[in-house]
Amino acid sequence: MIEPLLLTRSFGVAHFASILGVVAVVETTGQILSPTIAGAIFDATGSYDWALVMFSAAIGASFVLFWVASRLPRPVIPEPELAPETAAGLSDPAPRAAVEGTPDS
Repeated sequence: MIEPLLLTRSFGVAHFASILGVVAVVETTGQILSPTIAGAIFDATGSYDWALVMFSAAIGASFVLFWVASRLPRPVIPEPELAPETAAGLSDPAPRAAVEGTPDS
């Protein structure tokens, strides 16, 4: 629940879907590999102690990364620039009624 909120706060909504997709791929890769690595650690050492150290380090790293992401400045969406005619207060240079072929002429 907090992850999408921090992602939008840190990176904005312009590329939210792409960023969330990359985060989901990284998370899924970790969820697939971590039990395999923990099993290999157990087979090699006969204990889950180092696997728990690995999981604790991963949780600590995620806390640090979320803290850093929450401290990033919010992205600013620039306002679109107006065309020079519109910015000067001028409208269409030729009024519609004066254009040949229109029903009003």
